[in-house]
Amino acid sequence: MRLVPWACGLSALVAVAEAALFARNSPVLHLTPSNFDKEVLEVHKPALVAFTAPWCGHCRNLAPSFERVAAELDGVVKIAYVDCEDSASQALCAKYEIKGFPTIKLFPATKRRVPRDYLGERKGRAMMNYVLDALPSEAVRKLDASSLPAFLAKGSTPKIVLVTPMGKTSPMLRSLALDYLQRIPFAHVFAGKDGVVESMQKQLDPELTKDKLPGLYFVANDDKPIKYRGSMKYRYIKLWIDEQLGGANAQAARLQREADAKAKADKEAEARARIKERMQSQDESTYGMKHNDEHAEQLRKFEEAFVRMNEDEAMQQIKQQTDRAYIKKLLDARAKLMAQEGVQDSTPQKPLTKGMLMDKLQEHMGEKYGLRLADHAEQTQKTIERKLMEHPDDTVGAMNEAELEFIALLRDDQAELETQIQARADLDGYVLSQDAIDALNETLETILGLINTIEFRISARTAGLDERQTAEKMLNQFHDEL
Repeated sequence: MRLVPWACGLSALVAVAEAALFARNSPVLHLTPSNFDKEVLEVHKPALVAFTAPWCGHCRNLAPSFERVAAELDGVVKIAYVDCEDSASQALCAKYEIKGFPTIKLFPATKRRVPRDYLGERKGRAMMNYVLDALPSEAVRKLDASSLPAFLAKGSTPKIVLVTPMGKTSPMLRSLALDYLQRIPFAHVFAGKDGVVESMQKQLDPELTKDKLPGLYFVANDDKPIKYRGSMKYRYIKLWIDEQLGGANAQAARLQREADAKAKADKEAEARARIKERMQSQDESTYGMKHNDEHAEQLRKFEEAFVRMNEDEAMQQIKQQTDRAYIKKLLDARAKLMAQEGVQDSTPQKPLTKGMLMDKLQEHMGEKYGLRLADHAEQTQKTIERKLMEHPDDTVGAMNEAELEFIALLRDDQAELETQIQARADLDGYVLSQDAIDALNETLETILGLINTIEFRISARTAGLDERQTAEKMLNQFHDEL
């Protein structure tokens, strides 16, 4: 049976050979009749499944975004595909009434696992937000300092407790709780209220302080709680939990953790070797920078760039960064901008990366809008740099134009939030609980506050006020409003 390719263009049928959509080592799980039930229907977590055909042009367009989502989530939610041209899988595609390609379905974390069609944008961020929102919040108990002792005392099974400054339960913790559903209860303790950290010092960890949050603990019977000290990533936390549980899975978890660490070290060593080889092959200079003490630190950063990112991306970034005219213009414009804004240079040794910014924003705004605001901030920064390159003397214009773009993006978020709050439903039409409505209202208030602050900064900058004068004027206005 060959399904009607109405969702794909004729040119794609002619031009694209019937090759696999996803690489053999793709993070997207390949589903077949032999593993479909085990991977999708018999688990407690949601799964986003693309039903595809290798000749489909739209499927090929989807594949890179789907792979990016799978790689970034790294197991938090299952991201998978079915090849409906595979004769063994055609009955599976018929069962779910697949009539066009690609068809994307969400199998929710419900008992019956009845799928629903994904009709949103086929972009990485949109699909990621959609599938993360499908993780049920009730999988994790939200406790305070007074209710934690009863939770720990109940039953003889081990417990997982996360003490965090985030008010909302993260998708990662919800995902882990679903992995161990009916085996290990999970609890989320919000540490933002006065006295909570001090109480946690008595109940869980005497060394826990506000600057050491979040704290993740494995608590078994009357034993001393064991604190997790690794990376706050889903994969590594799951391996750690398996090790603490012991039994058959513990040895496998240890071996996997050791293999991951070795693979990471080998990858970094290979990257360092490649950059050193490139440097040595360029007549004692790299893109115009001589290999001497003056440029030693910059060359070290080049090496680190190869370790951190894809080699082609690193090369492109290095070429831009080492254009001497570009660097001089940007540094001169930055110094002038800081002088005009009245800002002192207090750049930390480790700059705030987009990932660090997302972590900070998610503490206050949750996964979806934290990620979105980080994207907005990155776009604003790029606009400022582009404008300063074009007109190095117009620092005020560059800042104002970039921040007006930021406001426009925030207005779109505002409209989206107001629509959901008014309808008391998400963008897919599913009814929201009162807790979800309250969370959306808090996010909306934060965004409105950001808009007001940025608008005030633009007006103050246009009036020629520096940062100190702007702060004083803002405080005076706030006082008057009170």
